[in-house]
Amino acid sequence: MNYKLIETEEMVMIGKKIKTNTLDGKAVQLWSDFISGIHEIPNRKDLNTTYGISLFNENFIPGKVDIDYFAACEVLNGDDIPEGYEILKLDSTKYAVFTYRGEIEKLGEFYGKIHRNLLPENNLIPSGKPELELYDERYAPDSVNSEFDIYIPIN
Repeated sequence: MNYKLIETEEMVMIGKKIKTNTLDGKAVQLWSDFISGIHEIPNRKDLNTTYGISLFNENFIPGKVDIDYFAACEVLNGDDIPEGYEILKLDSTKYAVFTYRGEIEKLGEFYGKIHRNLLPENNLIPSGKPELELYDERYAPDSVNSEFDIYIPIN
């Protein structure tokens, strides 16, 4: 599987956050709430891009330990945060970027393959910083041809 290495600049995000164990289905409702109010967010950097952002702790076990998960968009600045939203600032980070193609129901398998196989096989060491999912015009949630990018922070 192909991947690319990139380094991002500092990013400022505005979004909504939940605690989830990644298997409880809470993210679906979060995205619905976020998208229904996205027009309220000023200074959006790109009107066609949103991000899923996972903040892990060192004890994370999929399905057993909660993470903070944001549905967010990048903004030019965080000066005006609408009620019910939060700001998240991400430092400049080096990422391995993988493109996921397929049904969202199989996403967990893909993440497992990245972490168990692809990262170790390519000597890529996760840094523990937030992981990103970048959703743009390629993403179609009900399509087997849907795709989006997964950003795994690396050292």
